[in-house]
Amino acid sequence: QGPAGPADFATLYRVEVSSATTADEAQKTATAGCGTDYLVSGGAAVIIVDSTVANSNSVALTTSAPFGNGWLGIAKATANYKGDWSLRTYAICAPAN
Repeated sequence: QGPAGPADFATLYRVEVSSATTADEAQKTATAGCGTDYLVSGGAAVIIVDSTVANSNSVALTTSAPFGNGWLGIAKATANYKGDWSLRTYAICAPAN
């Protein structure tokens, strides 16, 4: 194990936002935002599908990017996918000063 990192890393926090888990939307959007006095330093978006449903590979992540002071995730399902699915977006937030 190496030396301890800077103390500021201890103040990072993660924000997690999930869309509804339904099959009735062709596109879903989820935005995770950082609070006051924090800035987004990274993030991710993840698709959650029911792999037992036919064509479970028919849901695609189309956007995972910084958005304002947070992170934006957008995903789309094709007409072939009939199962429930959701989108989960994460923002990693760091102190602004």
